[in-house]
Amino acid sequence: MDPVPVPTSSASIPLASQVGGHAGVRSSADGSQIMKPCLPAERHFYETVISADAPAFRLLAKHVPGFFGIAPPEEQGGKDEYFPFDSIYRSITIVVVVPPPFVYGIQPFHRWRWEIESSRVAALVLENLSHAFTKPNILDIKLGTVLYDDAASEEKKQRMIKSARETTSFETGVRITGFQVYDTKTERMINVPKDYGRALKVSQLPEAIARFFPIKTPILSLSTPTPDSESTITPSSSPAGTEPRSLLPVLRGVLDAIREIREALAQTELRMVGGSVLVIYEGDSNVLARALDSQEEAVVVDALEQSKTSEQGGATITSIGVGGVTAGAGAGVGAGIGGKKPIPAYAVKLIDFAHTKLEEGIGPDEGVVLGLDTTISLLEGRIKEAEEALGSVESVA
Repeated sequence: MDPVPVPTSSASIPLASQVGGHAGVRSSADGSQIMKPCLPAERHFYETVISADAPAFRLLAKHVPGFFGIAPPEEQGGKDEYFPFDSIYRSITIVVVVPPPFVYGIQPFHRWRWEIESSRVAALVLENLSHAFTKPNILDIKLGTVLYDDAASEEKKQRMIKSARETTSFETGVRITGFQVYDTKTERMINVPKDYGRALKVSQLPEAIARFFPIKTPILSLSTPTPDSESTITPSSSPAGTEPRSLLPVLRGVLDAIREIREALAQTELRMVGGSVLVIYEGDSNVLARALDSQEEAVVVDALEQSKTSEQGGATITSIGVGGVTAGAGAGVGAGIGGKKPIPAYAVKLIDFAHTKLEEGIGPDEGVVLGLDTTISLLEGRIKEAEEALGSVESVA
């Protein structure tokens, strides 16, 4: 895997492609990393998951963003500590913390400078999942049926219970937080706000998934509005979507990743409040086609290498064709062949752990598992629709 690039400028900038979560997330100048306010629970989650030997944690570690440590104040000598809550540091030194056994392509404790306009808490330094994409289509799916943690007041608990019942969270364990989709016809990014997801009924969830995974077909349905502005949502089947031949491998890969995340969380004793599955896929049709082609090429190369190794009695080589934006699974990456930089087709990661509790004896979070089951069902339905669309296109051809 190529080393993660060190930011080339000292300035940090607001994250441009944020579709969910709280405001205040910033990006390195080169876009490869993000900084977000860090709460103790989220730090504990990352440090536990990436260093634990338990099978469930090792499986889960493949499906979270690359974690590069926290940004401590320079006055503390670069130690791995939090910012004091009553201090503002406009210039800080990031210390990269990479516990074994995972190495993310950079040397531990490498330091570089960031400029922050305002920071009163520790900054968590993570991989920017959208950075490797040309036109990233991004969907944030909030998981769980319980929207409050143990520290919530009684008033907040009742408010969150009411919110869950008034949205799709309580019944299905999911809420569409927001998404952006690249319109291949107008060549503009369409942003769908949080209010859309809050207003959805359970019966409308398949429609929301269809809008995020629009299928390019020759004929525009008369019952679906034509996109005419950035506030308009892309139709489920229109010239503005992705061709079914390209969309199907993306959908199938995303589904496989969600199933593996579900397997990991079904074995993990935790309570997750506010956590999401982030789904990204390439919106530029030409770039997506190249990514899928290089992925297929990588699988062929890997099969040949495994066959050769097997004949020689050596160890089996793990698949090159399936991997995360970083080293983990849960994404479709055209692996670097002949020294070429990998091109991602899609990425699927579990994110946002500020209110996640890992504790023995509490069992898996059934509301989160329910949400993953709902997501799996929605993806299976969209795959069926894409298969039917592909059949229609091929029959016309």
